[in-house]
Amino acid sequence: MSELGYIGRALRVVKDGEVIAAVQNKTGTLVRTPIDVTNDDSDSFQRFLPVPGRRGVDISVSGVATVDNFQVFLSNWNGNVLQDVELHNPDGSIIVAEDGFFLGNLEFTGAFDGAVTFSATLQSSGPVQVVQS
Repeated sequence: MSELGYIGRALRVVKDGEVIAAVQNKTGTLVRTPIDVTNDDSDSFQRFLPVPGRRGVDISVSGVATVDNFQVFLSNWNGNVLQDVELHNPDGSIIVAEDGFFLGNLEFTGAFDGAVTFSATLQSSGPVQVVQS
């Protein structure tokens, strides 16, 4: 580990105990949606409650489509089940969702002169925990 930062490969998205095959880019977003209580007495300034209306984790992954990830994502997209996914952070902590992750968007693209690529978006369901490995 560098004192200046972390290498991108140290951030891993793990599904069913295995790193998702051929992922090149991944993003974890910790979500806190505010509750807007702005009204006529707010002097045109927005006001929020201090407690979020929604909390969660959104994970996006993209990379090269392979037999190991294309069929898995496609069957899970058709299967209507929550996914066993974990976000492994470079500091050793792991973010997990109690109920799993909902596979929302699944996109595959192919240029005539390149590899078929994919992207997928997963959203946490239930309480989220950060655990130390």
